[in-house]
Amino acid sequence: MINIYEIGDYYINKARELCHPSFTILKTDCFNEVHLKSILPHIRCNSLHCIETSAMRVAKSKRMYNANYVIGSITDMPYADKKFDLILDFSTMDHVADYKKAIAEYERTLADDGLVYIIVWLDCLNFSPGTMKHNALPRWDFIKELKKKFNIIHHRTILRRAFRKNISFVEFKLIKNIPENVDLK
Repeated sequence: MINIYEIGDYYINKARELCHPSFTILKTDCFNEVHLKSILPHIRCNSLHCIETSAMRVAKSKRMYNANYVIGSITDMPYADKKFDLILDFSTMDHVADYKKAIAEYERTLADDGLVYIIVWLDCLNFSPGTMKHNALPRWDFIKELKKKFNIIHHRTILRRAFRKNISFVEFKLIKNIPENVDLK
């Protein structure tokens, strides 16, 4: 388990671990300071795409880091089918109104041999740390929805009781198809 102050470093290490120079990568919600100053410089890839909901945030982000920015939502992404080798979602899914649509969009835009990495707050009640409002993502319904579209190859709770008792920060590694030569036991 990590503590709340180690989340930024955890994100950086995951970006380093998962990225590959040949990948086409989607990084969701790229505006906040942790993502811009810490994570994006560590993403080494062939092509980096970032989706953000605010035109103002995209303009500010472009000044700090060079990537292919798009204004849009993860529930209705303007990308071609099977475009990405890796989708990185560091706590974006828990900020959208319809996580089921977002999961469907991840499945649509992920290459057949691609990987989705999600870190999300689960089992939370509606609360507002700072100015960001988290939606309640019920743990078992969320996992059930993930399993409809992906194979979960790894998940674990990385943080508990950050702001309230019933909140867990959980990471998931997801793939569409399990290659025949891979044993996940």
